[in-house]
Formats: sequence, structure tokens, C-alpha cells
Amino acid sequence: MSQKKRVLVLGSTSDGTTNCVRKALASRKAEYDFLSVQDFAQSSLVSLIHDENTCEIIGDFGRIVLSDYDAIYNRFWPGDSLISNGELDRLQVLDELNAFLDTTECIVVNRPGAAFSNWSKMLQLAELKRYGFLVPKCLGTSSASRAREFLSAQKSIVSKGMSGTRTIVEKFQSEHRLRLTGLSVCPVLFQECIIGEEFRVHIIDNQAIVARIESGRVDYRYAQRTGHHLTIGRCFDFPKPILSRCVDFCRTERLMVGGFDFIKCGQSGKFFLLEVNPSPGFEFYDDYLEGEIANAVALLLMNGRQKDFFEDFQDVIAGNTFEPFIAQYRRPKLKY
Repeated sequence: MSQKKRVLVLGSTSDGTTNCVRKALASRKAEYDFLSVQDFAQSSLVSLIHDENTCEIIGDFGRIVLSDYDAIYNRFWPGDSLISNGELDRLQVLDELNAFLDTTECIVVNRPGAAFSNWSKMLQLAELKRYGFLVPKCLGTSSASRAREFLSAQKSIVSKGMSGTRTIVEKFQSEHRLRLTGLSVCPVLFQECIIGEEFRVHIIDNQAIVARIESGRVDYRYAQRTGHHLTIGRCFDFPKPILSRCVDFCRTERLMVGGFDFIKCGQSGKFFLLEVNPSPGFEFYDDYLEGEIANAVALLLMNGRQKDFFEDFQDVIAGNTFEPFIAQYRRPKLKY
């Protein structure tokens, strides 16, 4: 019987978050292996063998026995490039890999099916309300008339994509009304714009790491690119009842790591949850927090979860010439 290895990292060589985790593992001299999106996509042949006793993936990169690992870090998303290249056989392997990651007993950060509601923002917001979080007023629609009604009822609005694919959040301006006809091509989420202090909460197992953000731009992730100020620092006084609710959400949704975006309303002092990211890219925050998040993730992968954390766990429209409401510059492409 082969000896168990500790950690397998699945991700891209150009993904900052994956590289942060690899660096944190290496600094602790952890035994880990790495399969990159690039090697998977470029291999001349890829196959996956999965039966009751083992699961292994084979390609030009070698033979990786997935069932030999105690923990797997998963940011493995080669799907778009494979679809564009017509690699349907490889997509089937990817589906089988995701099925294994969703059902294996080892630690997976995170499982492909965990918190799947992120792929529909309206569904996720409805779930967050059910968990007791405050969420802004919102409308997801492909109807220009419905959008105009919602806009007229709110003082200030932001718009963002409806799915889990990243889009740049922008405040709705009068000139954007001309683009509302583009909603018929692709629905958009319109959300009440709340002004106040922003927070990013990362839950790693039972640990919470909170960053306080101050910025002059609605989407602070792009503040520095557009000449706006940005300040990020560690926050130690975030309300504990809300953090406890975040942990409950992760436990129920099978998330070992989750990223929660909050804003504290400057007028009411209430905390509104904007969304939850089930596979958070955290290198942006870790640059300001001295690697604290990556270190916590590495320790989770190396040492395992805290006892009983998962006690409840059970095992493009082709040829369309219309421009959608969210313009191309707001849909940054992932680079691998």
C-alpha cells in the first residue's frame, strides 16, 4: 500500500492565490505536489481512472493518484480554454475529476459543488437572507422596462453580472440608460448602492480573518488602476455574531474557505452582505495582511480541519450581434 501524501495543489501557474498557497506550504516545508491547468491543457493525452478503491489522473505530466492525498487545494478551471479548442474528451475527464473532488473523504478546499448558488447571484442573495444576513435591495432582470422601474425607485444603484463570473461593479449613471436595451441579450443584477466602510471576511475552517477597506471607488479592486485611493488593514472589532453566521454558512454549504463581502452603512450602521465567493482569490488582500490568509489555508491543508467542523457533511449565444448591458471592458478575462 502506498504511503499517504499530505497535499495536492490544483491550479494555474499564473494564478496569484494558488501561488500564495504554494509559497506558504513551501515555507513550512510541507510535502505537496502540484498539477497545473497549463500541464493539463497541453498534455497530448489525459485520462482518469476512478473505481471504488482509487482515483488517478494520467497524462504527459505523469501519474497522479488523487486518492493518495489527505488534502487537496482546488482552483482548477481549464474549462473555457478546452471548450474553445473543442477538447470534449478532456472536458469529460474534468467532469470526472470534479465528481471525485465533490465526494472524496479527504479535505478539499473547496469542493466544486460547494455553495453552488454563487453561479446565480439572485439565488445566492435569497439564500443569504435565509441565513439571517442583511442584503441590499436588488433586481435581476433582462427587461429594460423592469430595470427602469427599479432605477426610479432607488436613490443610487450599482450594476454587476448575474453569475459567478467576475465583472467590474459600477455605479449606474444617466448615460447607462442608453445601454438598457442590451439587457435582452444578457440579464444584469441591479443593486441598491450603500455608502459606507467595506469589509472582506475570510473564513478558513473556524478562523476568521477580516480586512477593512477604504476606497474612493465603488469597486475597490480596481481603485488603484483608476487613480483612486485604497487603504486595506486588519480589522479586529468586526461583530462576532455576524462572523458566527459566516461560519454557519460555510459549514452548511460545505465550504472550508469562503470570502464574504460586507459594507457597513454610513447612515444606519448596519452591516449588509453583498455576496459570498466560494473560491476566493485572496492574494489581493494578503498583500496588505502579510500573507496571513495563505498561511491559514496552508495550515488547514497540512493539519486538517478542527474537530466536528463538518459534522453535518453528507457524503453564449452564438451569432448574436447585440451588445449586452455590461460592456466588454467590465468583463476582464482570466489569464492562464
